[in-house]
Amino acid sequence: MVHLTNETLVLRTATDREAVVTALNLSPEPVVLPAADATRVEAGRADLSEGGLRLPAGAWAVLTA
Repeated sequence: MVHLTNETLVLRTATDREAVVTALNLSPEPVVLPAADATRVEAGRADLSEGGLRLPAGAWAVLTA
């Protein structure tokens, strides 16, 4: 678990070589969450930036690292 609140979640699952990051925003507002070393958005709606992972309101994303 990388980040957890009542409305947001970032979960990172990894092996020695690969990682999958799942992010969820149940909030009615966009949020910026920790990217947990993610480098690519595989599914969902998210933007990766230097500051973290930006999710729109009510959005989710699956990322890889």
